[in-house]
Amino acid sequence: MPESFEEPFEDHNRTRCLVQKVMAGLDDSGVLAPSWNRFLPTVFIITIIYVSYTAFYRLYLSPVSNFPGPRLAALTWCYQIYYDIYPHYGQYYAHISYLHSIYGPIIRINPHELHVSDPDFFEVLYSTHEKRDKWAWLTHSFGMPNSTFATTSHAIHKRRRAALNPYFSKASVGRLQPVVDERVGVAVERLREYGKEERTVNVVEMASAFATGKSVSQNQAGRENMLRLRFNRCHHDLCIW
Repeated sequence: MPESFEEPFEDHNRTRCLVQKVMAGLDDSGVLAPSWNRFLPTVFIITIIYVSYTAFYRLYLSPVSNFPGPRLAALTWCYQIYYDIYPHYGQYYAHISYLHSIYGPIIRINPHELHVSDPDFFEVLYSTHEKRDKWAWLTHSFGMPNSTFATTSHAIHKRRRAALNPYFSKASVGRLQPVVDERVGVAVERLREYGKEERTVNVVEMASAFATGKSVSQNQAGRENMLRLRFNRCHHDLCIW
């Protein structure tokens, strides 16, 4: 066979051997090369172990594992997502009331949270004498990590809250009584107008306007704007954000 034909055949054989080695998990030097197929069983086993341990911890070892509630809610966030995000869109609060009728006044509503519907327990839950750190996941969800409200440490929050305490004293609140009376008068006036027009009032938007309509601006322009206020979504969103 002519030499010119031998070289293409040798290249072809060399390429075929290389493909066979790669498929077998070997590189060109004969060393075992990394292959995803070799790691898949390990990844699968680790995943099974992690999921099993997480489920066992949430059901039996978690600090809130002894509280009653749906087992699925204790096991996964998908239970809350089903009622809060899709397909029921923010209806979990109503479902929680139904769960209280089944499981009692203190129930577990997801892997990490409890829900309390017991007025006698509120003094214990919101005690001013107990030293308790806030849950960081909740406070950070408001997007204000450096605010007093979002401070998780009890000691740091106490120092920051001390600067605001004078504004919440009985004397300070008493000095704001005329402002409160004016706000109530505006709210009543608007309710009467809505009643005459037989229009529906959204109480959430009304509460936002009532609570922040004067505080957002103390000047005369702000006051006149509040007096012309209509309870609407725009003002509600402005107050919230």
